[in-house]
Amino acid sequence: MLALGLPLGSRFKGLSGPLGSAWGYGRAGFVEMASLQKHAVPLDERALAGLAHSSLALDTYAWLAQRLHRVPRGKPQLVPWASLKEQFGARIGRMRDFKRKFHISLDQVLAFYPAAKVEGDQRGLTLYNSFPPIKKRMVLVDNSRSRAALVDNPRN
Repeated sequence: MLALGLPLGSRFKGLSGPLGSAWGYGRAGFVEMASLQKHAVPLDERALAGLAHSSLALDTYAWLAQRLHRVPRGKPQLVPWASLKEQFGARIGRMRDFKRKFHISLDQVLAFYPAAKVEGDQRGLTLYNSFPPIKKRMVLVDNSRSRAALVDNPRN
């Protein structure tokens, strides 16, 4: 299981800091790593492997995984074709070519993410509230040991 906060196709360059990288660079500009961790969504490694042949399919899978569970129940959201093309296919010339490629990728994604509730029509893609591809797991972190280790280690 992997957890991602940015679409897979985005370029990500970390900047150095005391714990490695506190900030990163994505499509939207600089993003605080804490925000990425807070909003990370678990992704199925089998889906990533199965979709690895297509950056469009990987981006679509990651986008649906992080977006669908945040769509309010009973309030579907329409994403127009123009917005989808801008986000996923800006380099694809004609809209009809983009739609064809996107539909192929979407079919591949839905094979790995059957819980995804989406409908495509002439207006765009309608998103419905859906479970994430993998349920989040809570992990208990014992901070008392971590703090003790930091205090006992004179190099920290």
